[in-house]
Amino acid sequence: MWHTAGMKRSTVIGAALWLVLGASVASLPADLRQGERATPGYDSSVDRLRAPRLIYRENPDFPGEAARAGIWDATVHVNARIQADGSVVAVDVLQCSAPGLGFEKEALRTTANWRYAPALADGRPVEVFYVITVRFHRKARTFAI
Repeated sequence: MWHTAGMKRSTVIGAALWLVLGASVASLPADLRQGERATPGYDSSVDRLRAPRLIYRENPDFPGEAARAGIWDATVHVNARIQADGSVVAVDVLQCSAPGLGFEKEALRTTANWRYAPALADGRPVEVFYVITVRFHRKARTFAI
């Protein structure tokens, strides 16, 4: 019996949540609501901001120190500033799955050479901060027996 009562309670809570969400969407300005037009000729389905798009990527080298330590792969997240011309200024390392083995330095060096189609705001190129994920994987050696 308690399960049925709990289900009724969750249904009531769910319905109340939908009502609140519906009311909050209706209170948005017309240009932010999906499918409505704020001014004649305005198409709300067109994105006002487009994220940068990678157009050139240099593959990173696997650090020798990591290879000697027996590490096979790693992931580095770099906070980068992508300028309006698409060039990358690597700002800092946010996270590294194997810190202190050279992955951070190689990720910063490599991403500085990457190129992006710039982010667009209302059709104009803009500078943005962007998190870039760099994945390292050491190729396995083949052995003949």
